[in-house]
Amino acid sequence: MTLTDTAQAGPTVAPAVSLDRISFSYNGRQVLQNVTLAIPDGEFMAIIGPNGGGKSTLVKIILGLLKPDSGHVSVLGLPPEKAARLIGYMPQDVLINRSFPISVMDVVLMGRLRNKGRSRITPHDRNLALDILDRLAIGDLAGRKIADISGGQRAKVFLARALVTDPKILILDEPTSSLDTNAQTELYALLKQINAEKTVILVSHDLMVLSTHVRAVACVNREVHFHAGSEITPEMFNMAFPCPVELIAHGIPHRILKKHTDDNHAH
Repeated sequence: MTLTDTAQAGPTVAPAVSLDRISFSYNGRQVLQNVTLAIPDGEFMAIIGPNGGGKSTLVKIILGLLKPDSGHVSVLGLPPEKAARLIGYMPQDVLINRSFPISVMDVVLMGRLRNKGRSRITPHDRNLALDILDRLAIGDLAGRKIADISGGQRAKVFLARALVTDPKILILDEPTSSLDTNAQTELYALLKQINAEKTVILVSHDLMVLSTHVRAVACVNREVHFHAGSEITPEMFNMAFPCPVELIAHGIPHRILKKHTDDNHAH
């Protein structure tokens, strides 16, 4: 398992993720409407949008945790439930009981149990876990308690848990939300390496990441607007954000304003 070796180029059989006219409702409220999206294999894509706009629902549909009311979903050419073992997932909030003495190694090995659907850890599993910890430069933390390390180190541990099964697709939900600037920079540098061989999809509110790291953006607010580039277009802001937002696209400062009119915003 490597983080930086890129496989030889070849014909792509299927997109990493394909959504065709997906709709989903929850308790009678439509969360996603007629969503069509193809994420190419090897893409580095950010999912943005307002709270409640459907970002988490979209991710859960890709993961196979939710089934759409209508439409078709495929992940690497498979139904999501059959592709689950090919996806590494790093959730936003991982609750840690600080009184529970679980080690860094134990946390990473959970990924092996989830993927294999079994309850026993083998020496091979431990070797794989140590290898990925070493590649993320935290091998020396294997025996430490997860509650006793820094937030940036914990983020790497949960990234290791997602990577330990060598998935084809890595999905991260707000991976830098609780990290300081240095830890964020270090994590994004790792994701860039990982993207050399895996499709990376991350949910983010950090607009700066769009210009410096990702190569595509999907804006979600019930519908999905996809842009094959790191800029956020005016149309995407008009769809997703009701307030003026400062951003930097390709190193150039921009201010995109949405006009507020009584016709558009009747509250």
